[in-house]
Amino acid sequence: CLSAKSLQRRLVDIAESCPAGSMYCWMQCQEVSRDLPCGDEGAVCMSSNTGKVCPVGPPHDASCRPTCPDTQDLVFEVLAGEESTSGIYKAEGVLAGKMAYGQMLRNGSAGLPAKIRWDGDYKLWSLFVQGYKNDQVLYFSDVDSSIPPRTGWQTHVGAPPTPRLTFQDSGTSQEKGSTDSEEGFCNGILTNMHMLGFELASSTIPCIVFLFPGLELDEAWKFWTAAVGCIAMGFSLEFLIAARRWSLPKDRLMRKFGRRAGHAWSLTLYMVTRSWGYLVMLIAMTYSVELFLATVAGLTLGYAWFNIEIPADADATPCCPA
Repeated sequence: CLSAKSLQRRLVDIAESCPAGSMYCWMQCQEVSRDLPCGDEGAVCMSSNTGKVCPVGPPHDASCRPTCPDTQDLVFEVLAGEESTSGIYKAEGVLAGKMAYGQMLRNGSAGLPAKIRWDGDYKLWSLFVQGYKNDQVLYFSDVDSSIPPRTGWQTHVGAPPTPRLTFQDSGTSQEKGSTDSEEGFCNGILTNMHMLGFELASSTIPCIVFLFPGLELDEAWKFWTAAVGCIAMGFSLEFLIAARRWSLPKDRLMRKFGRRAGHAWSLTLYMVTRSWGYLVMLIAMTYSVELFLATVAGLTLGYAWFNIEIPADADATPCCPA
């Protein structure tokens, strides 16, 4: 089992293996459209639902696409061999026609912040720390992109390994996203199951897609309507189980409708019951606490109404054959 840090490193390694003209975005290498003005080196994986930069790992968001970011709001983390250059960078203003970025020092940190700037004379991105090693460039990249490239940096006087950039959201974007999340029922990211186990509904977790595309539980009334539907589905499943039992004995069906008609009816009822049972199982697999409890409540009510008198092993489970 991988730790969170090991998983993050592995996902970054996968991201760097994407072929030219593509980038790692939402669990896969996605081709960067040639129509993007920033090109594949300037594109960032962003969610069309939230407008935020998509994380490398969970939570997963199927709306993540390569997009040209607003360079003024862009924030990224740098990891490099020179410890003084590692940290979070934000925009400082336009220099030589492109946005320059400066390191955000933590409170109480000594020293001067590192800088990433575009050199218009030499046509390259440079990373340096003022007052360190005589202001010499530590790392550089000759990729002519609208923002500093994620990888492909070269060492000048800096210690290896070369920088690796991970794009994030700016403080303004995070603050805005936090406000939106507080006002909304969920955080706007769509998922058909919570990836880290059971979750209670809140504004900080993804929105459930209820079984089929388009049934997005992104508002409170939709979510609780679905919960009532889960109760009804559990109740009706126990009815179907009882209906299979009521259709017996088979010899009576055979005499009334004929052998083939009796078999056809039994198979149809079996197919409907099992299909309905697997749909109920998929609801439980969303790992939504409320939907799971609603489903169990419906099954319990249905069992009490239709099947409480039958032997416990008459039907193993609603989704699986006896």
